[in-house]
Amino acid sequence: MDPDAICWYAEPGDPPGEDAVLLVGGYQGFANFGDLLQVKGVARWHREATGLRPVPALSLTAIADPEFGARVRAWLGVDQVLYWSDRPVDAAAAGLAELRLAPRVPHLHVYGGECFSGRWVDLYVALIESAHQRFGVGHYVLSGQQADAAAVPAMRAYFERRAPVLAGGRDPESAGHLRAAGAAGQHSFDDALEAMDRLVDAGTAGAPRPRASVLVHLNTSFYTQGEDEGLVADLDRLGAAGDDVVLLQAFDERRVYEITDTLGAVVELEDAFPFASYGVVDLARLALALDHGPLPAALPEGARLAYACSYHVTLLCTVLGVPCFLRARNRYYRQKRAGLGLPGDLTLERFLERPAAPSLDGPRKARSAWLEQLAQAYARAPDRREPQAAPERGAPIPWRPKPGIAEVRARFR
Repeated sequence: MDPDAICWYAEPGDPPGEDAVLLVGGYQGFANFGDLLQVKGVARWHREATGLRPVPALSLTAIADPEFGARVRAWLGVDQVLYWSDRPVDAAAAGLAELRLAPRVPHLHVYGGECFSGRWVDLYVALIESAHQRFGVGHYVLSGQQADAAAVPAMRAYFERRAPVLAGGRDPESAGHLRAAGAAGQHSFDDALEAMDRLVDAGTAGAPRPRASVLVHLNTSFYTQGEDEGLVADLDRLGAAGDDVVLLQAFDERRVYEITDTLGAVVELEDAFPFASYGVVDLARLALALDHGPLPAALPEGARLAYACSYHVTLLCTVLGVPCFLRARNRYYRQKRAGLGLPGDLTLERFLERPAAPSLDGPRKARSAWLEQLAQAYARAPDRREPQAAPERGAPIPWRPKPGIAEVRARFR
């Protein structure tokens, strides 16, 4: 993607300034459990540790209606949000105007999770470069990144021009890839950890908790696929008569041709889904509500094991002390599994014979050391750079809400 093609948008009012830090990362406005906890964790860290005002940058394609921005600000506990698009859009109907000449925002924090994997590195390099040009960024860090070998050439080419002050990999392998690309790579563990701890504290105290024997999270989206699928066979091995099964929904998103999380997968599997009775806890809804009033539901208790197709659902189960099998049918997910201390060659049969939750002592120690380094990095003054005006582009296209959502909401009002 060409950085010059990226357009930036803001709501009317005071734009971000030199007391702000741009947040670019996994949360792009779509309600994904892990992405929400990552951006909430980083935003809160800045409020407490640096005093900078966090300003998340989201995709314009996530906007469902003109009130979306107000809801996002409330969910994230921020007073400003920016949006980006890879083409010019007339977004007045969404309450947004393009920042043709943006104010200077000297700090940029590129938080987790997979911005520097081979699948997404080109997009995020373009976003980072565009932020440097449009906002005069003079200090940027990376944290909580899952990086892979396929992304190293693109990272190296970019870091030779603009090296981050500090770079954090979500797992030791990722930290090594960041170093191979020329960055000061360290093991930062996951940017969601502190928010995850708060969620567990809030979700296990007070209100009655749903009973569960087995927790199940499914995701059949394109990025989870790989060799030797066998999902139905896995599910058939999980349950027993009398089990209390609780499904965990982690990604509430209408892009049905791209994203299929637990409840969509149940429908997709039709009669091959083996459980006829189950409860549901919507983790995405809990993540939205975290730090924004009481949680709307409690986390399940009593589960003897869990099965998940999500790194962050597995991390949640680990924090809860529930042994969780993370389904890993491609290299991308096997790296996630290793980052949580799970054996890379673990089979479901072996897991069921002896379910065990890994210790997070090592990752927590690495995280604590990383946060100290991160605070020190923000003691360094940013280089002085001036924002560049956006180049001339073609005529803008009209803004349209996220496909389908407006019609569905109108139908059910």
